[in-house]
Amino acid sequence: MCPPWNRLELLASWVVPLVLSGNLMAADVDAQSDQRLDQRLERLIEQLGDDRYTTRERAQAELNKLGLVAFEALADAQNDDDIEIALRARYLVRSMHISWTQDHDPPVVKTILKGYEQLGLNERIKRMAALSRLSGGQGTEALCRLARFERTEMLSKQAALQVMDQSSRLLESDRLRRPKVIRTALGRSKRTATHWLRVYVEWLEEPAGALEHWDRMVKAERDLLGEYPDQSSRTIVQELLRRQIEILRRLNRHEQAADASRNLLHLIDGSRDELWETTNWLAEQKSWAFILEAAKRFTEQFEADALLLYRLAQAHLELGDSAEADGLVERALKLNADRPEDHVRTAYILQSRGMHRWAEREYRYVIELGPPGSMVSLESHFLLSEMLHDTTHDQKAADILQNVVQIMENDTAARRRSRRELASVKSRMHYFFSCSFRAQSDHSNEKLHLEKAIASDPADADVLIAMYHFTEADDQWRSETSTLINKAVDEFRLLIQHSPKESNLYNQLAWLISNTEGDYDEALRYSHKSLELDPDRAGYLDTLGRCYYANGNLEKAIEFQTEAVRLEPFSGQIRLQLDFFESELAGAEVKSPKGAP
Repeated sequence: MCPPWNRLELLASWVVPLVLSGNLMAADVDAQSDQRLDQRLERLIEQLGDDRYTTRERAQAELNKLGLVAFEALADAQNDDDIEIALRARYLVRSMHISWTQDHDPPVVKTILKGYEQLGLNERIKRMAALSRLSGGQGTEALCRLARFERTEMLSKQAALQVMDQSSRLLESDRLRRPKVIRTALGRSKRTATHWLRVYVEWLEEPAGALEHWDRMVKAERDLLGEYPDQSSRTIVQELLRRQIEILRRLNRHEQAADASRNLLHLIDGSRDELWETTNWLAEQKSWAFILEAAKRFTEQFEADALLLYRLAQAHLELGDSAEADGLVERALKLNADRPEDHVRTAYILQSRGMHRWAEREYRYVIELGPPGSMVSLESHFLLSEMLHDTTHDQKAADILQNVVQIMENDTAARRRSRRELASVKSRMHYFFSCSFRAQSDHSNEKLHLEKAIASDPADADVLIAMYHFTEADDQWRSETSTLINKAVDEFRLLIQHSPKESNLYNQLAWLISNTEGDYDEALRYSHKSLELDPDRAGYLDTLGRCYYANGNLEKAIEFQTEAVRLEPFSGQIRLQLDFFESELAGAEVKSPKGAP
């Protein structure tokens, strides 16, 4: 834990003392004192460039004693035209002690910000993103703190953007209390980033009234980028524009949104990463026409990149031109024809974007390309089978793995190359067959394949869960299943002792217990541990939602399941579980039995 905020030595009698008590962010002075303090700071900063050395030294010493009260004025002075002022201001800012956590911060916030001061730029941005993703807006105050006191303007602005990025993930109750939280956290700060957040708060309270301020804010940042590129970036301006476009669209200001979208396209440098990111965002906004505009501007880049061609095909399809879409898909499939690894990667990304039909074509292309026992071919089989299961095409998923089983049984080298054990593949195959028969209400064959699955892998959590919820179970089946579950749980606990940093072990144990029987509190602890070790995994959040459901907390279950859906919006199984929780909360009857996976 970082040390508490320093008490500030205020030299002038006219400054209202700040009672910190470990909480600088809640402290403020009255308006008259604010004005006097600003005047004092302005005078001292001017003296940093005085001709007399003693005056410069005295001003620097006084600013140093003022500490964080002088932070923002000094941060601005780092770019002063007077090199002496700029250098001394930079020295003072760098030498200030800033404690990034507060005693009242949630434990998860303290964990994320641990060691923040020693991190580089990219890692700091990652920590900001992690704060932004915390449920219930837990990271809002800390992000405002970063926007207020980050030493560089670029990082200060990144923190502000992350605060804005939280809106789509917050519940209505969290959204309503946001303005007060943000205003309190910003205090009297006058930095550019904190100005953005005040405009953002204004938008939360009165969307239409904030439009003019938002427009000026975006224009000012674009002008700054043109004149002082070291103080901003295309990414920052693009992020501001995206939020402006979202606001305009929500207010049905479609012409203004279109103008802002064109401004966004003009900021793209034509690199693959920027084109991917921008077209993905445009797709999320269903701005299909602007994807076509991007393709016209960057024809060469689109024609050389399969993913961009697929995104363009999707835009044409959404706009009703299926013939053009089909042609683009064929061109995409032919790119890098002799590089199966590229096709696997393309298929996986298409799958994550919900383009399952095209992803299946890419996977099957690799399988047909062969050779059958190659590592890349086996990987395509595995990924395709899981995608088909996720989209409830279990018979097709089982058939895919049946092909793999035959290959691995007949090819020793293929078994060595596979990332999965043959027994595990067999178990998964039989599990998919059982799911298919369950959907057909063929319980005899469902039971047969569950028995074969558990014989192949007695610790397969999904198989054990399916056995636990088998609708035709008799007393003997239930007793044997309970014994197998307890044995698997004990094995997972033992594995965790030997590999305490392996996040998937905690997740598997939590998933098994929360879907069957056992210590639900233990499952909840282990689920949280998996996310502590490996944050922002949709599958782990899916498990956490299940754990809260098992513990009877439907509101929390829905909260974390919603976050899982946000991270993987096209996962069928994750979406089905959210639908189930919401139906349970609403008291609606659902077809699947309570607790069914």
